[in-house]
Amino acid sequence: MGLTVNVPKRTIIKRDGQIQEFDFTKIEKAIRSAFAAQEKHFTDDETVINLVLRVVENSVDILFDKGNVDVELIQDAVEKALMSCGQYDVAKSYILYREKHSEERAISRRIKYMKDYQLNGENAATSSQTIQMQTWI
Repeated sequence: MGLTVNVPKRTIIKRDGQIQEFDFTKIEKAIRSAFAAQEKHFTDDETVINLVLRVVENSVDILFDKGNVDVELIQDAVEKALMSCGQYDVAKSYILYREKHSEERAISRRIKYMKDYQLNGENAATSSQTIQMQTWI
């Protein structure tokens, strides 16, 4: 029988504040996608990717020693690992991908806010302050 070690579940704090179990396969997928986006074709492609993954894993281990980790910190660790392994073009691709998705999330939040505002029926003309002023007249 093998030794059973109870490793505490690692959790991350998502952008919306939710706590979720950390899934390293998502990081691996993102790194592989960044390499594919740059059409990297090494004879030892897997060696380079695995090196980056090890560097990320070590960085993430250090982050998790401090408790729950924000998803942004993990993504920052990926960027740093790519650069420390000399994969500057892949890092740039990854950074631009993150920025694009950040902009998309901001637009989505703004659209949701406007829809909620419209459905709420309140606006500056019907605010409580305006109503209070009307009762004074």
